[in-house]
Amino acid sequence: MSRTSTRQPQWAVRIDWSNPITRGLICAISAGSALEHVTGKPLSLSGAVRAPFRAGMGVLSNGASSYGYVDLPNKVCSEISLFVLTSPTALALNREVFGLASMSAFNPIVRINTGNTTSSKIRFWLRGDNGSTLNSANDSTNTAFVVDSLSALGISAKGNSGAVNAYINGVVDPHSTTTIADQWTINRASFGALSFQGGTMDFYAGHSTLGLAWSRILTAAEHKSIAANPWQVFRRRRSFLAAVATVQVARPVADLSNTGWVPSSGSDLHPMIGETVRDDGTYISATAVGALCEVDLADLADPAVSTGHLPTLVLSAPGGGGITIRLRQGTTTIAAWTYYPGPPATEYTPTLSGAEADSITDYTALRFQFEAIA
Repeated sequence: MSRTSTRQPQWAVRIDWSNPITRGLICAISAGSALEHVTGKPLSLSGAVRAPFRAGMGVLSNGASSYGYVDLPNKVCSEISLFVLTSPTALALNREVFGLASMSAFNPIVRINTGNTTSSKIRFWLRGDNGSTLNSANDSTNTAFVVDSLSALGISAKGNSGAVNAYINGVVDPHSTTTIADQWTINRASFGALSFQGGTMDFYAGHSTLGLAWSRILTAAEHKSIAANPWQVFRRRRSFLAAVATVQVARPVADLSNTGWVPSSGSDLHPMIGETVRDDGTYISATAVGALCEVDLADLADPAVSTGHLPTLVLSAPGGGGITIRLRQGTTTIAAWTYYPGPPATEYTPTLSGAEADSITDYTALRFQFEAIA
């Protein structure tokens, strides 16, 4: 079975050159694999770290001194398009999220920046080989960045008095301008800071999970398509399924922390809720609002799909109140559900969305957290 990639690669995969949207692709950096997939070169980190967040694994830059980069073969572009999938942890003016520049010359730079006067907007910022500097008179009309929210952002620019447009979540921004650059000779791509022959500056704070660059102008339809599924640039995965699919089950296997929860018998929580066959005679209970516990789940292999993630929960509240359950990967919350069950033990089966499933990058680090609420 062959299908288009819909999730962040965690390993070395090839570009899907059969997809027309990859025509002219010169850079594809995934924080999940820590690779630039066009050349196969590794992602280098200067102070930044790879950390999980809602869209998968991201390059987390601190806004003060850290960034990630990949050195590329020298490429001369008279047209250029950029795309980045990012989530800021804080906003400041004129910070580079993702860009291309040169380590050989001071001039060629094209980048996606936070705004010059409003940090939640995109700023047009390009400088060609000819040394001319383009700063748009205004930032983008629409909001591009929201703290802790995921944004799919793109810019396309044509040299020699061509158009420059920004795309925010696949929609072209009303504000546009004209470039006075002629061409760009670039050999470095960077997340989180302008990194070029002149040094590093304009540090951004946030997670950036994917950076793409083309030596051509993407159409409006292509910007919309790449924002909807940026992972489509990677080669389709081929899956060979037997007549019966293998179902993986992760049951609680260890207590990680506990404040206020009591097992129905014994001293450990996990055996009471990790039985193979449902048994309402074993349970954990709490009587105080704010009681909090966390149990480790058995390790799973990455299923390489975004569907079929179905937690099973059996809950009751004979004395009233409710419960919030969080599925977490380490300290990162993948999904959370709140219920106010009645006295009888009731089974709930919430479903992880595709985005929530895709944000799981380590199936050996999953855990459940239970919190009693009023």
